Amino acid sequence: METFLAAKEQIHICGSVLDEEVAFRYMLHREKHLQRIREDISHKFGIIKTWMNRQEGFEWIEPQGGCVCFPRMLHPEKIDIDRFYDILLRKYGTYTGPGHWFEMPRHYMRVGFGWPTVQQLEEGLDAMTKSLGEATRI
Repeated sequence: METFLAAKEQIHICGSVLDEEVAFRYMLHREKHLQRIREDISHKFGIIKTWMNRQEGFEWIEPQGGCVCFPRMLHPEKIDIDRFYDILLRKYGTYTGPGHWFEMPRHYMRVGFGWPTVQQLEEGLDAMTKSLGEATRI
């Protein structure tokens, strides 16, 4: 694993010439592209914010920018956290970045909302709510 990570670091230490050229050409028309991207991210952020305000099992510090958030389970002591992640992935096909990847407890999770479609995002948030309920200890 250590050798693999060292190789990966060397491969990705800088962008390829082709990647840099594509990025340069994209940025020449950034206002055209970035406006559309900003609107998409803003719309998806509104979906997550509405979901956060309606459900009772998660809390967050509302992000002020970007396209990721880092919610946490409100009462982790009442949740089988391993079961939560297992249900979320195996039953609902939804994946989040568990908190331990970011040197945080596992009841935190990274949720990205820039990449998925609106439908995928809504289904993923619904899956998080359902998985939390199904993983609650009685």
